[in-house]
Amino acid sequence: MVDPILFAQELVMQYHLLGVFVSTMLFYTIVLPLPADLIVFFAGSLGTENFFLSPLFVGVVAGVAATIGGMLAYAIGLEADKHLLKEKHGKKYKQAADYLTKYGFWAIAFFALTPLPMDAMGVFAGALRYDWKKFALASFAGRLPRCLILAYAGYGGMSMVLQFFQWWL
Repeated sequence: MVDPILFAQELVMQYHLLGVFVSTMLFYTIVLPLPADLIVFFAGSLGTENFFLSPLFVGVVAGVAATIGGMLAYAIGLEADKHLLKEKHGKKYKQAADYLTKYGFWAIAFFALTPLPMDAMGVFAGALRYDWKKFALASFAGRLPRCLILAYAGYGGMSMVLQFFQWWL
């Protein structure tokens, strides 16, 4: 069995920005719910060794890939029966619907920026037939800064993390 984290690291090491794009897109989908933030952090840390893996490039590519990956959740919501979601997740569905109706674009951007469950927001936005262009734009508005922060944190912070573990061990 292949370890998905090691597989993603190999993608990044061999294919640079294409590897960042593919692994980030896969990890930010419902299909492969693994910590994509670690991949962006790791790729950003490689910026000292490779110009094309500079934190700026990594953050932008990862932000685009995360937005595309998140559109899968939206597409699943489009195909989901609104009534089935309402029956199965009654209270959560109502909360998400109220939140999305009241705050719309900013709610999606906030979920994309923070560790809140963006996949769930995508499913609900799709089920509520929220405009897909607004969803994609709001998702990108949150994912881009998140990925840039992670890439720059990897760029500047990986040496500190390694020093901490060397000290600890």
